[in-house]
Amino acid sequence: FFSLGDAWTGIFSLVPSIAIGSITAEVISQLVDTEVYHALRWKVPQWAAVLFSNVVSLPLDSIVFGLLAFMILPPGFGAQSTPFTVAMSLAFGQIVVKTIVTVLSLPLIYLVRRRVAPSAVGVA
Repeated sequence: FFSLGDAWTGIFSLVPSIAIGSITAEVISQLVDTEVYHALRWKVPQWAAVLFSNVVSLPLDSIVFGLLAFMILPPGFGAQSTPFTVAMSLAFGQIVVKTIVTVLSLPLIYLVRRRVAPSAVGVA
């Protein structure tokens, strides 16, 4: 294709793995996040429900993404798998950054108006 065929293949063969891994991890982690949040939202303060749902979904997202994008899927697209320790160190870095963002943005949830609990309006 280009004179740098092997280099292009080495770089761009990871793109499908990263895209599929990202979408899959996002869907799985958001489903889990939503379930945990909804289980807690009327039982604990809103900030706690957000924090606890993130504590569960945030590492799940990063670990699933790291495993899929860099270990499991690449051979199917002609790329080499990344060693487990490297993939998990990437996941750990994501977890650290996402945790910092979560903690810093936690006060912003109070800018969103909270609905009345269903039991308060006669809905079971």
